[in-house]
Amino acid sequence: MSHVTIRLKDWSKLPNGRLRNDGPHSAEVFRDDVLAPALQKNDSVTLDLNGVYGLASSWTEEVFGGLVRTHELTPEQILKKLDLSLNTDLRLAQIKEYIFASRS
Repeated sequence: MSHVTIRLKDWSKLPNGRLRNDGPHSAEVFRDDVLAPALQKNDSVTLDLNGVYGLASSWTEEVFGGLVRTHELTPEQILKKLDLSLNTDLRLAQIKEYIFASRS
């Protein structure tokens, strides 16, 4: 069983922007170049979202909702493979809402 841990702070301490043309630390870049390939190559992925200077709701929606919209993953597939680590339960609940809201 293959597993990888991704620490967002190692990729960027200041993730920002929704789309690729918003810059190198945008949600689209992270989702398409880092997270989606890790989910495709591994049986499980731990994503540690701690240690950054903030996570805008537009950034998190594009990353997690976008997995459903653009990578044809179901919410159930995502939540089965992806373990999220974040110090706030409220934000984790919001991320799960983005995942499920994007299925339609």
